[in-house]
Amino acid sequence: QFSGDEGISRNVLIGIGVSFAILILLAIGFMLVNRLLRKQVAKQTEELAQANEKLQGVNVELENRVADRTRDLEKAYSDLKRSQVKMVQSEKMAALGQMIAGIAHEINTPLGYAHSNVMILKEFVEKVKQIDDSFAAWKVVMGDEEADDEAVSSHFQAVDDAFDELNQDDEIEECVELSTDTLYGLDQISEITQNLKDFSRLDKAETDNVDLNENVKRTLKLAKNLLHDSIKVKLSLGDIPLVKCSPSKINQVLLNMITNACHAIDMSNRKDGVLYIKTDYDGDRVNVVIRDNGVGISEKIGRKMFDPFYTTKGVGQGTGLGLSISYNIIVKEHRGRIKVRTKEGVGTQITLGLRTGGADAGKSEVLEALQKEAAAQ
Repeated sequence: QFSGDEGISRNVLIGIGVSFAILILLAIGFMLVNRLLRKQVAKQTEELAQANEKLQGVNVELENRVADRTRDLEKAYSDLKRSQVKMVQSEKMAALGQMIAGIAHEINTPLGYAHSNVMILKEFVEKVKQIDDSFAAWKVVMGDEEADDEAVSSHFQAVDDAFDELNQDDEIEECVELSTDTLYGLDQISEITQNLKDFSRLDKAETDNVDLNENVKRTLKLAKNLLHDSIKVKLSLGDIPLVKCSPSKINQVLLNMITNACHAIDMSNRKDGVLYIKTDYDGDRVNVVIRDNGVGISEKIGRKMFDPFYTTKGVGQGTGLGLSISYNIIVKEHRGRIKVRTKEGVGTQITLGLRTGGADAGKSEVLEALQKEAAAQ
């Protein structure tokens, strides 16, 4: 047996030995765990490198696909723009075709009777020439000393007969009237061609100070073929200032609106159709109001009326771009506005509003609104 002190020392030594053994075991365990962790990390690093390499390959492939897709979209957009230009041109040509049909009718009428009058005048001139020939022959006989009285009398009778034929049925007075009518017809043709020239403004600047009252009058003259007996035009042209705009484009809008109004009246089969056009100045904008008592537009159709390619006309009768082009010209290009009031079965009223300063004035208005909104925030 150990004494009490010896027992305590022995227990201490045993405890120290056990603790040392535990520490050794912990160290060995730590080394084993560390080795396992390093292997695991190395494996995960290798897997991550492989995954990263695959990801880079996928990224390259995606970038190539995006580049190809971008090229395809750019090509599609370019094709769409070309198609849009062609369709806009098609709409312009359709409107121009309708207008030219009316112009051809307006020109053919005075041209027809001018041609007929000239043919009559030609016959009259031939008779005058016959008198001149007879008179020249009579002068020769009168100057011949050897000519007998019978020859002189015969030639004089020929001159007299030619005068009688010319004066019969009041041909001289008739020819004077025909000449006056022919000049009137030619003046009409000249007026039509001048209106067409002013309508297109081919010899004017792209932007000019324009009297919209004159534009309305010219457009109505060129749209005569649409304004048949069952459509009555009521004009109320106010005292308005000049508007800075593109004359040919505004004329195109007016022609589109008047054409649509006439078609709406025709579709209603009304015998008392009315096309009402009014201009005024409200101190801010010059307004052109075009109202008809045609078929009107339903609420469902009204939401789509300015959409490209939307039309209520039959196949082959419209491209559906007239109102869309008009909207772009008035709102986007000139910073103006279009207001539509319509009721199915009653009619439609369209108001075009343009600032006197043109698109620049519209831009200033937008800028002022944005500034006010920023200040309020």
